[in-house]
Amino acid sequence: MARGGINKALVQKARQAILARGENPSIDAIRVELGNTGSKTTIHRYLGSPQNSEKIVR
Repeated sequence: MARGGINKALVQKARQAILARGENPSIDAIRVELGNTGSKTTIHRYLGSPQNSEKIVR
């Protein structure tokens, strides 16, 4: 039986949860947060979208 998969909203939610804990939102950390589902390529694609880029304030 196939899994439902992941989408951009789930990746963003997992990323925000990791950031809220003060941890680094790496692809592996996000995958673990998602329950070890989703390919690293798919997660990377969703993280690399322009909507997710944050400006660094110095």
